[in-house]
Amino acid sequence: MSVINECNECSKQDVLLTAAYDMHERMWGLSISATGRTSSALPYTSSNNKQPKKSPTEFCIACVAFGSGYLDCDAIKHKPLETGDIIMLLPGESYSLTPGEQGWSLYWVEFGGYAVDNMVRNGFFSERSKIFQVNELHHIVDIFREIQKTMSGSGAGKQQYAGSLVHLILGKLYYASKSDSLDDVYILRIIGRAKSIMKDEAQMHLPIDEIARQLDISYSLFRREFRRLCGIPPGQYRQEAKLEKAKELLLTTNISIADIASHLSFENLGQFSTFFRKRVGVPPLEYRKRKIYAQVQTSQNAEL
Repeated sequence: MSVINECNECSKQDVLLTAAYDMHERMWGLSISATGRTSSALPYTSSNNKQPKKSPTEFCIACVAFGSGYLDCDAIKHKPLETGDIIMLLPGESYSLTPGEQGWSLYWVEFGGYAVDNMVRNGFFSERSKIFQVNELHHIVDIFREIQKTMSGSGAGKQQYAGSLVHLILGKLYYASKSDSLDDVYILRIIGRAKSIMKDEAQMHLPIDEIARQLDISYSLFRREFRRLCGIPPGQYRQEAKLEKAKELLLTTNISIADIASHLSFENLGQFSTFFRKRVGVPPLEYRKRKIYAQVQTSQNAEL
C-alpha cells in the first residue's frame, strides 16, 4: 500500500510504503514493516520546537540525504543533524525529528527480526539510539531508494530481498563505526555529499563551484580530489547521473520528453536530445519506444 500525505502549511510531504509480512518471511531474520521519504521546508523555530514524538515498535534507520535538522529522543537531546547523518533508533524509544532552517530530505525504514535482535544482543550495535556518518552517502541513498522500489512492487521474495538491503546498510554502519582512522575520511565524506547533491533531481542545476562552496571546500581542491578518488571530474559524474535519471524517467513514467529535459535542468529540448543521443546512440523518444517494446515482448513470451 502506498500512502502520500501532504501538508501545505509546512510544505511537507511524506511518501510512505507499508508492508505486511507473514511468519515464513519473518523466518528470514529481518523483515520490513514500513519505508519512506520525508521532504520538508519546515524550519526549526521557537514556534514549532515541540514536534510530536513517535515510539516505533521496531527498529528504524533514518538518513539525512540533504539539509539539516535535530533529533530528540530518550538517549539524545536536541542533537543537530546534518547531511550524511544516519540515525539508528531502537524499538520503544520515543523520538522526534525536526528539519532545520533549510528543510531536509530524509529517507527511512522500519524493520525487525531475530537477526537485528542478535546484532544488538551481541554488542554489534548499542542498546541506545546512535548517529553514524558514512563516507559514500550516495550509495546509502541508492539503497534506500531500492528498498522503496522493491517494497512498492509485488511478487514473492520482495521481503527477503529488501531485508537483505537493510542488512547491507547495517553492515555499512558497523564498518563506518570501526573505520574512523581511515585515510581521506574528511575528503571522502565531502565527495560523498557532493555525489548525493549531483544525483538529487532538485539540485542538478547547481554549478560545480556552488556545490563546492556549499560543502565549504575550495573549487580547485574539490575538482582535484574528486578526480583523484573517483577517476572522473565532478562535471562528468553529474552528466552520467543525469543520463541515468533520464533513462529511468523515460522507462518508468509517461512524462513528455520536453518535461524530462526541463526537469533535469537542460536549457531546451534540443540540448537534451543531443546530449542523450551522443551517449546512447538514439534520441530519447526512440529509446523509450524500443525499451517499452522489448519489455512488452518479454512479458508476452513469459505468458506463453
